[in-house]
Amino acid sequence: MNSEEDMRGWNWKHRPSSFSEVLGNLEVRRGFLDWLRNWEKATKKIALLYGPPGVGKTLTVELASKELGYHLIELNASDERTRDVILDRLRAAVTANTIFGQKNLILLDEVDGIYERGDSGAVEAILKIIEISKCPIVMTANDPWRESLLSLRQRAELFKFDKVHTNSIAKRLREIADKEGLLYEPKALEELASRSRGDVRAAIQDLESLSSKNGVIGLELLDQVLGNRIREDNVFEAIRRCWYSSTLEEGVSAIREVDVDHFELLDWIYGNCLALYNSPEELSYGLSLMAHADFMKARILTKQEWKLLPYYIELLATSVFYPPKNKRRALVLKRPERVAEKWIRISKLKSKIKLASSISKVFHERRDTVIKLVIPVLSLVTNADLGTIFLGQEYAARAKTKTKERKRIKGEKKERKLS
Repeated sequence: MNSEEDMRGWNWKHRPSSFSEVLGNLEVRRGFLDWLRNWEKATKKIALLYGPPGVGKTLTVELASKELGYHLIELNASDERTRDVILDRLRAAVTANTIFGQKNLILLDEVDGIYERGDSGAVEAILKIIEISKCPIVMTANDPWRESLLSLRQRAELFKFDKVHTNSIAKRLREIADKEGLLYEPKALEELASRSRGDVRAAIQDLESLSSKNGVIGLELLDQVLGNRIREDNVFEAIRRCWYSSTLEEGVSAIREVDVDHFELLDWIYGNCLALYNSPEELSYGLSLMAHADFMKARILTKQEWKLLPYYIELLATSVFYPPKNKRRALVLKRPERVAEKWIRISKLKSKIKLASSISKVFHERRDTVIKLVIPVLSLVTNADLGTIFLGQEYAARAKTKTKERKRIKGEKKERKLS
């Protein structure tokens, strides 16, 4: 893997190279391709692709532009999208071709991430660009029904993307796992696809996360690493609520009401600090707030000074809320690696304690002694046996499938000869 793929991860490394390789929503993608191919005759000159995350909206636009020979110009969620930025970057692009004669295609990604308070005048600027545009403009959104997008939605050709079917995602995960040389239980990849809830991008990210752990990817490892997705959704929702709050009091309320351990929340915010802050100065100030919060956390836990908890929560909320409003962008969050590792450690510890309790009852031995002396030996032996059994099952299953396929082909050849 080259350095660019290392940084961008498996979603980039294994991304489809052609329009036909994108999973799901075939009819919708064909409809969009027809609209783009016949854009000059289209009644509506802009398109809005909408649907849940990870279903291929942006990828569809990128590959369609490549297939039809457009030069793609993209403004995505990580860019500033104020009125001035949009007008400066797009005014010339929508009225002229490239120096090579290619037509431009404008992609405004995640337009539902444009907030009137954050991206000041952005919708108004987009409407002005539409009026003067001589090239296609395509927008994507997870939730297109926001009131602020009404004027854009009324002018656009709408293309609704649905969640990708679990079987399709599972098949893609198997293809990637085989290319990467991973050992896996087929049931585990099916479960991983099911837990993604139709989000192909999330499923591949989770597979990449699982691949960094040693051993076979099985259901147990899946539970250890990904068993806390509901908790993750709650954390992300709380951080976003605080981020988009109009007052600090609302932000504090969002952090206070989150249904997770508040001391763990510090790790989530710290792990996403590069998404929260736009400049080194903001990052420095945000980290100083987190450092003060970490100090209070230590005092609370070591000295039992629980009266400091409200101040700790307020510091967390301030570290999320304070970046200047005129620089707000759509917030893209991720699960910090240190949180995932903590979940794995806790899950393994619970498993050890449960197993040690059962063994101690049978052999009338102290549980601590079993954990210290017996469990390490059992883990070593069990892992070796499981690996051998799994590989044997995999090779046997593949051999059986190939034998059936050969018999089917031979049968078809005989039928053709007889006919």
